[in-house]
Amino acid sequence: MNKTIIFLIIFMILISAIIGLVKLFSEDDKENLIVITNISHLSVKGNQIVTDNNTPIILKGAAIEDPSISSREVFFGSNVKDIKDFADWGFNLIRIPIHPEEFKKDKNYLIKYVDPIVKNSEGKGIYILLGWHAHGNPFTGEVELKEDGFPDTQVKTDLNLTKDFWMSASKRYSGNPAVLYSIFNEPAFMNWSEWKNGAEEIIKVIRINDPNKIIFVSGTEWAADLRDVGKNPINLDNIVYEVHPYPSVYWYSKENYSSTWDEHFGYLTDKYPVFIGEFGYQSNSRIENINSSTENYGISLIEYINKKEISWSAWIWSDTWYPPMLKNWDYEPTEFGALVKKSLNQE
Repeated sequence: MNKTIIFLIIFMILISAIIGLVKLFSEDDKENLIVITNISHLSVKGNQIVTDNNTPIILKGAAIEDPSISSREVFFGSNVKDIKDFADWGFNLIRIPIHPEEFKKDKNYLIKYVDPIVKNSEGKGIYILLGWHAHGNPFTGEVELKEDGFPDTQVKTDLNLTKDFWMSASKRYSGNPAVLYSIFNEPAFMNWSEWKNGAEEIIKVIRINDPNKIIFVSGTEWAADLRDVGKNPINLDNIVYEVHPYPSVYWYSKENYSSTWDEHFGYLTDKYPVFIGEFGYQSNSRIENINSSTENYGISLIEYINKKEISWSAWIWSDTWYPPMLKNWDYEPTEFGALVKKSLNQE
């Protein structure tokens, strides 16, 4: 046989093998992905999140560490026992914070870090909320400064990278009722009208692939302010508004949390579902934003959540990230973690 023909045959075999490997490890390949079918699809009806049979559900969860930069030797959720221990506390939601910088470095992020958590959650009654852990303004790139005075590049993003992530995620988890989407963690350096336009662009990308999921949209001022939503809501179905009412946000009156919570997000609960996507505290913390206690903040917020029937996710299921809910991986709770655990077992 002609050597040129032999060479071409070998070349074509190699090309076919490479294409096969690329397909095997592609974000679009769902062959090995677990689609959880024994959990209800969620939607929005009025001011409530409801299940398939229109039964209202309150989501109660906690954020875990970004699995790609976890402080643990093996990231939380990579085995079934992790999820069982989590569910045993009474949670029905895991929130996964996905840092833009980490996704940008590894386009197989979802396969490596999210898929195992989805798989191991099967049969546990757990929803998985993917949180694009971006801060700042995706139009200008403006983001808060770290203690060293330089921008926090780990949470910095732009609109294109954000859309790329949600195109990948919504394609991979379309039709999977257990996987939910929080589009942008803490928008800042822009007003609600500006952010609303950006949020609607992102939502349209998601709904190309996954048109019926509920989508969580944070308020401005680092997800602390939903005051302008009432007069200018997102005119799309299945939207949940997200807020992060940490104890020392500058315009929250510590003397009367309830009235400021009413003003900044509580008023919305009469008409729309609201989700407290992050909250937490630590006594005598050097971090001003979380410096508080159970008596001065924690109990008031839990009572407010119960009164308003608000879904929530505490920050954070960790013994090293702040403010930690755990003292160790034997699940011994901190002061904050103890309050969360108690609230889960009040029913």
